[in-house]
Amino acid sequence: LPLPGDRDGAPVGDGDTAVADGDTPMVPEDGDVIFYRRPEGDEYSWAPGVYLPTGEISLPTFKAAVEKLPADSVIGTFFAYLSLVRTIQERDGAAIYTDGQRALRLYPSGVLEYGYPSLRAKGPLLPLEAAWERGRHFVEQHGGWPSEIRIGEIEREHRPEGEYCHLSYRQYEKGIPILLPDPALGLSVHSGGVTDYGRQIITYFPLEGAQPLVDPRGFLPDIFTSSPLQEGEGEGETFISALYPAYYGYPSGEGEYRLKPAWVVTVAGKNYYFEGYTGKPLKIPGAGEGRESHGLEPG
Repeated sequence: LPLPGDRDGAPVGDGDTAVADGDTPMVPEDGDVIFYRRPEGDEYSWAPGVYLPTGEISLPTFKAAVEKLPADSVIGTFFAYLSLVRTIQERDGAAIYTDGQRALRLYPSGVLEYGYPSLRAKGPLLPLEAAWERGRHFVEQHGGWPSEIRIGEIEREHRPEGEYCHLSYRQYEKGIPILLPDPALGLSVHSGGVTDYGRQIITYFPLEGAQPLVDPRGFLPDIFTSSPLQEGEGEGETFISALYPAYYGYPSGEGEYRLKPAWVVTVAGKNYYFEGYTGKPLKIPGAGEGRESHGLEPG
């Protein structure tokens, strides 16, 4: 895991607490701190900042559902004059609200989509800090922020009508990312304002107790035997550039998921996914944050 204090051979815990090589880590009484160590051996090349757990990690399974914001209150945050808003009911059960300039679509599952095409006029490039600040205020006004969320991807795009900054956010559970096909929040910010907004915030509850995850070193050989790398790939320090636990959302109904632990490994710029409890490979469409995602079909 990318943690501060990149000291080879030294376990790292909360607050970058290091223990001398050969010593036994002192774990606090609550037992919540997990120690990590820089990978050792010459079998693989590891990027700086990648750590492996020195002991067993146990994670639970959650039941999750997309939040459903009250339609009446949500509509009022997007449209100042409700008397000008007309409603269009779609066959899939979604409802579109529009005043002729902007449109808001609410799905039965709770997913929200918003677009303001008239803002897409040609304009100057918006500095990243200004784009982020506009996006922050926009989310505060339209649904609010969940308790634990982080920026996942920042992308610049040049279109004939102007420059855009796309921001996507991912939810976390106690520091562990939650992988869903679409980001929890997605915004396109233009010099004129926020032109597009997508919202899929989930709430979740414990479903099954914590169980130990497999040692990630056990399935690393599967990446190379199942997907041979071209000559030259993987040479150098950044061959394995990331390895971390995550929660993968298995769809279990409209707007509902089962969040199960998984391992994510990034090799030569490609993401590979493995079931956390078994080590079996997964293929997760759309979970690679713009990077190509790979994996063996689940066995």
